[in-house]
Amino acid sequence: MKLGLIHQATRADSYQNYWLWTIRQAFPQHQAILCMEQVGPHQFKPMQRPGCDVYVRLDDSFDFPFPATWRPLIYMLEDMHVPDGVDRIKQAKVADFVFCHQKNVVELLTGEHNLTAVEWLPHAAFFYPSADKQRDIDVASVLTTSLNPLFAERTWMAHLLSRRYGKNSAIGAGYIHENMAAIYSRAKVAWNKSLAGDLNMRVFEAAASGAALVTDYAHGLYELFGDAVMTYESVRGMTGFIDHLLKNPVEARQRGSRLAVMAQEHSYEKRMQKVVDIAEDL
Repeated sequence: MKLGLIHQATRADSYQNYWLWTIRQAFPQHQAILCMEQVGPHQFKPMQRPGCDVYVRLDDSFDFPFPATWRPLIYMLEDMHVPDGVDRIKQAKVADFVFCHQKNVVELLTGEHNLTAVEWLPHAAFFYPSADKQRDIDVASVLTTSLNPLFAERTWMAHLLSRRYGKNSAIGAGYIHENMAAIYSRAKVAWNKSLAGDLNMRVFEAAASGAALVTDYAHGLYELFGDAVMTYESVRGMTGFIDHLLKNPVEARQRGSRLAVMAQEHSYEKRMQKVVDIAEDL
């Protein structure tokens, strides 16, 4: 089967490129080709490609037209919280099947917009760091922080934790995504702060690393990881959970080990198999 990928990701660590790598490495029996060509810093155009069996539109922050003949079409809808001007509802309505990374978006599309070919397909873990690493970082978090109002609460919480845990922490934008696996695999506790209740990629990557995870609530979190995670509702709760885990290293290791086992069920290979199964039926 020939899969045509429609996206405009420019970062190597983007989830769109994780999908491309997974198809090419884990599903060599299928051919994955890119259908968009970058012609400027933020400009892309459709490439002249031979017909594909199925096209997969990977959500990004660009809204662009592509040939109506690129069908059947699967739309991978990442999130709804980014104010980037992309009409994701419109894109979902023209697709033949929609996979949503966020459970509450499935409910929105099937309830308010009466779509039926919709399924929840959460993010996945791309990195599986070694569990044998020495855990010499108390608290770690590789999250995007910014002066953008969208990230305001996360950013000041990250600054608070950096001050509180000092040199034994690795938190914030200074820890680049390319080193994510190495950082999380050394952490005793991984901290996460979602945006608008979305179940983000860091939950899966932190879980896969074997660190104990302290996060705020996200839609679908308990269904995937149960009580292995510690969820806070306030700053006091957040720091209280982290302090507790640092004072109780046996419990931290036990929670981290449980999460690492659970994360094996949430790999990009297993997610991609669901996409392939649907694609073969379209």
